[in-house]
Amino acid sequence: MRTLCLKNMITKSKLNEVSNFCKSRLDELAKKEALLQAKIKNGNTAEIQIVLAQLNIEKAAVNLSLNEAYLAAKSQRNETLLSDARLAMQNALLGLEGIIGKQVDAAFDEYADRLTALTFMSPKTRYDLVRKIGLTMQRLNDSSGKDSRYVWALLDLEARCAAITKNIVDLKQAMQVMKQHNADYEVTNLHFTLIEQVFDNIANQYWKKYELTTKNPSDIMLAVNFLQVQRRLFVLLNRPDEANTLKRKIDAWLAKADSDKRNGK
Repeated sequence: MRTLCLKNMITKSKLNEVSNFCKSRLDELAKKEALLQAKIKNGNTAEIQIVLAQLNIEKAAVNLSLNEAYLAAKSQRNETLLSDARLAMQNALLGLEGIIGKQVDAAFDEYADRLTALTFMSPKTRYDLVRKIGLTMQRLNDSSGKDSRYVWALLDLEARCAAITKNIVDLKQAMQVMKQHNADYEVTNLHFTLIEQVFDNIANQYWKKYELTTKNPSDIMLAVNFLQVQRRLFVLLNRPDEANTLKRKIDAWLAKADSDKRNGK
């Protein structure tokens, strides 16, 4: 999609220009989606699902661009556009989850067979896809604002993005790449780094949710779950110091939750 450069305030004519461009692109995407959905009826292939996911990610991005234009022109968010962006992201994730699953803590052996459907995707195309998902999700968070009533629903959506970021990696192949330092080493290393970053971020956000709002043990367990998966990845990558640091963090969070429970908090 063409980059739209918006200043703090834009004119009505500029808003109309941006609006017309975005709506035209959304119409194009809707037509493409209808054609792809028709193809799915003849065979639900992973290739089509990936294209549909990319299409929905772009739909989210276009709605966010249009919302940014409204915000610059009228100093207020367009909740309809934000809702459409959320729906597009949900549809993108649903399609991907249908291929590779959605469990955060699933062992690789539990979903390895699913990844055979993605042999047409190189490590780079997988990384590029989840990178785009993450960037669009960040835009959605930023556009919604910290005071959004959907802040925790967006966190759950972001957690699903994180699970896909991990589950799309063929760990067996990736570990061979890391050992052999072959042509895919750089992008594989970037993908592992991205998993580390997003899992740490999601864990800390669920911890924040527990501490500041809910005191619900389920939020602590979600936070810990992400840290435990991240720790297993550190062990797999032979990074014992970082694995031990996470173990101490996990123990501290569980101890705090246990203390809160005993003290009736």
